[in-house]
Amino acid sequence: MEKEAVYLNVYDLKIPEDPTAVGRWNSYLYWGGLGLYHSGVQVHGKEYAFGGSACSETGVFSVRPRNAPAAVFRESLLVGYTEMPAAQVDSLLLDLAAAYPGNSYNLLQRNCNHFADELSVLLTGNHAPYWINRMAWLGSQLKCVLPEGFDDPFGASNSSSELLRATPVFCIPSIDDAIEESEATQNSSSDDEN
Repeated sequence: MEKEAVYLNVYDLKIPEDPTAVGRWNSYLYWGGLGLYHSGVQVHGKEYAFGGSACSETGVFSVRPRNAPAAVFRESLLVGYTEMPAAQVDSLLLDLAAAYPGNSYNLLQRNCNHFADELSVLLTGNHAPYWINRMAWLGSQLKCVLPEGFDDPFGASNSSSELLRATPVFCIPSIDDAIEESEATQNSSSDDEN
């Protein structure tokens, strides 16, 4: 059976006010084993990641490798190899998608890096490097000094926009809903032409 390489793609987060700020901070923090990172797992030509949203639908999404939204690609790390064929990986991702709704996102305890680590272990048996998510771990240890609701950007306690928010992932409808919506749009446009 042929083995497929599994990569962890690591990104610097971008903030709208200054898209390069986090990258500059990370350049210094990196040497201390810290940083504010986004990560996704690349396998069989796709990259999978998890992001937060206010929706109960999945927060798991796929992108073209090394092209995560709201992030600047930093590096790609070989995590290991998997013997799972693409169809089996897709099946695994469907299970994970159900376990990772967008509204379960938590900046310190259930973020994109937690998802990437879990997927890495399921595919290869190897964890993502600990420095990828060390800042979240540190934050969870010092939670008492953080503003209330800081770690839950989509929670009820965060109706204001003052707190750091995760990059939202659009609510993804089921494939059946998407097909119905597409057919309805096509039907209404053909009705307009008549």
